Amino acid sequence: MAAYGLGADDYVRKPFGAAELRAKVAAHLRRERRPRSHALSFGEVRIDLGARGLAVSDKAVPLTPTEYAICEYLARHPGQVMSRAQIREAVLGWESDADDAAISMQVSRARRKLSEAGADPIATVWGMGYKWQL
Repeated sequence: MAAYGLGADDYVRKPFGAAELRAKVAAHLRRERRPRSHALSFGEVRIDLGARGLAVSDKAVPLTPTEYAICEYLARHPGQVMSRAQIREAVLGWESDADDAAISMQVSRARRKLSEAGADPIATVWGMGYKWQL
């Protein structure tokens, strides 16, 4: 039972037969071939990861590539507070010359566009950074 708690999906007891092992491997491969959603949904907010677009109530929100990347990064870590430095490194790379004010400006612009579309998923955590909440 401890293995399940550590992330195991299945196990095979010893001794086992080759047919049993083949059947279990085939079942896992079938599950992996299922189509996966390439979108993140939070109520009326939907982020299409393949098309790199964000929509509120099925209406596209016109974000710049950097604004979209910030929203995607925060949405992939819902509820977690991300500092401006973490956002900068994830979105622009560690070699970026952008400062905290530049990140704040990009977040502000994304929030304004989301607000105009009727959503407010980005929260400021004073003195720490931002988090995605819905």
